[in-house]
Amino acid sequence: MRISVVIMAHGRRNYLRGAVDSALHQAGVREPYEVLVTKDFADPALDGHPALRVLDSTGTSAGEMIAGAARAASGEVLAFLDDDDLWEPNKLSTVEAAFDRWPDLGYFGHGQTPVNEVGAPAPVGGAMLRRGRRLARVSELHLAPPIGPEAVGSLWADPGNDSSISLRTADLRAREPYLRRITASIDTFLLWTGLLSGHGLLFRSDPLTRLRVHPENFSRGPRGSFHQYMERYRSMETDHLLSHAIVLEMAGDSPWARPVLERRMDDIRHFLDVARGDVPRRRMLAELVGGRGDPVGTRVSKALYVVGPPVAQVANFLNAMARW
Repeated sequence: MRISVVIMAHGRRNYLRGAVDSALHQAGVREPYEVLVTKDFADPALDGHPALRVLDSTGTSAGEMIAGAARAASGEVLAFLDDDDLWEPNKLSTVEAAFDRWPDLGYFGHGQTPVNEVGAPAPVGGAMLRRGRRLARVSELHLAPPIGPEAVGSLWADPGNDSSISLRTADLRAREPYLRRITASIDTFLLWTGLLSGHGLLFRSDPLTRLRVHPENFSRGPRGSFHQYMERYRSMETDHLLSHAIVLEMAGDSPWARPVLERRMDDIRHFLDVARGDVPRRRMLAELVGGRGDPVGTRVSKALYVVGPPVAQVANFLNAMARW
């Protein structure tokens, strides 16, 4: 089972060499693997690296970058790594063993360990680690095809992140027209590619990725005032809504996928309505306290945003929690 590693750097270069090194120094992989780096800037040290295939993606969106790498890849399986994250040395050998063990497998996701800007353990938690905590009691969950609504459950809202995802190259290539239109939520798109592929899915609790928490990544470590954070959050949710609309189109008339996606889109629209002032604050606060699908930290963050400037000091105090 030949693997193609895809490392994407979109307008960010500070951590890229660390990601590349972690991909090149993998132990115990039986079949030779290739490392593709798709980026939109020049880096002389990497551009001429003999162990890399470097793709110039200047002027393309995130979805177009991934689609181009998938088309160029020679492996049967794609293993994704964000430019700011790191892999443990046994990452690819674990992926290889999983696809060898289950011939029906199409998608593999796993747990992650948060680290800070220099790679040391970071004392934070968050949505991207929820799956790892849930599966700690199970350690391994294999979902055989066909995948249906009973299997989706909590997975659809918690896709992990790109650096913890591997899937069949052919399945992603088959979705290329949709992928090229994606500008955000790549991890969600990859999960749904797996769900709609007709292949099995595997989730492991093993923390095979070190997820870097740093100021340049909005979803993990924003800076500035709480209000600035929530304004950026609103912009991010708008992008997510557009991505989900593309995935909904990709799902076609699937009787189980459409209701799941439509509910998620309704939740996003609901928050955007509140952010614009179209929903009474009292009603939204009641829904947030009742737990409208989000983790506690996100619910509190949104509630403070809804209440507004009078609680700015409290909001700033809780800004660290709002980072996740």
